[in-house]
Amino acid sequence: MLEHKKIQNLSDYFVKLDNRRERGVYFYRINGYSEEVGAFIKKYYDAARKTGSRVRSRILMREIFHIIMR
Repeated sequence: MLEHKKIQNLSDYFVKLDNRRERGVYFYRINGYSEEVGAFIKKYYDAARKTGSRVRSRILMREIFHIIMR
C-alpha cells in the first residue's frame, strides 16, 4: 500500500510514481485561487482527458470550465 506524501510544489502531481523522490500518492484540496492554481487545474484536466479519466463532479466540472475559459 502506498503512503500519503506531501508535495513541494504543484508540478509534483505530474511526476510519474517511479520518478518521485519518495514512493507515495498525493491527496490535496485546493483552497483559494491564483494564476499558478489555474494553470495547475488546466494541466490536470488535460492530463485526465488524455488518459481517459473522467472528472464526475458537476461542481468541479463547472469550476474547471470557468478557469479554462478565463
